[in-house]
Amino acid sequence: MTLRKEGSKWREEGGDQMRRIRGIVIPADWDEQGNVAALVIAAPNEEEYSVGMDKKGKELIAFLREEIEVSGFVSEKKNKKIVKVKEYSSEETKGKIIAGK
Repeated sequence: MTLRKEGSKWREEGGDQMRRIRGIVIPADWDEQGNVAALVIAAPNEEEYSVGMDKKGKELIAFLREEIEVSGFVSEKKNKKIVKVKEYSSEETKGKIIAGK
């Protein structure tokens, strides 16, 4: 991933913008065994952000139904916002930011 700065904001080379999102982690889909397969962050403004289920995104399964703050790159595909999580913090982590590579 290559980052470039546009004014005061960072963007991924594909044009996705780095954003900070606060909301509640909720399951959005399950596999055949009933395990969570997809997550959504429900923000207070009623926007929903699908979570990219890479390594960092899968870590959020531990925070189901909890409020969390994530920083990541947001893209939009078919009117659906998707966040690729780079770091997150929650009440459980005592505000400590858990950053990824």
